[in-house]
Amino acid sequence: WRMAADQLQRYRDAVQGPEGAELAEAVASIHAEGLRFWGAALKGAPRGVARDHPRIELLRLKDVLAGDDLDPAGTLDGRRPVAFARALWDRSRPVMGWMDAHVGPSLLPPEAHRRR
Repeated sequence: WRMAADQLQRYRDAVQGPEGAELAEAVASIHAEGLRFWGAALKGAPRGVARDHPRIELLRLKDVLAGDDLDPAGTLDGRRPVAFARALWDRSRPVMGWMDAHVGPSLLPPEAHRRR
């Protein structure tokens, strides 16, 4: 998820609230599946957020990504990349489902999505 300004605000509001614990659990579950979770992040706390917030690492994120590495041996053989992508999609579902439920699509016009 590369979040537009309105999505980022909804994301941070949700992470600070009770539903933020659900995201932390979802991230833990995809880590247990062997996936990485990362994104572009602020160096400090977002404006108005305490540096010692229990979910500060999630609150610093400006983008949300979940992924895994495809073994380069035979990477382009047959349907392997497609199967890998489908499995990755399924394994990342806990986080992506949370994002769909609590962040959703941007309501801003497309030209407003560009970052400065």
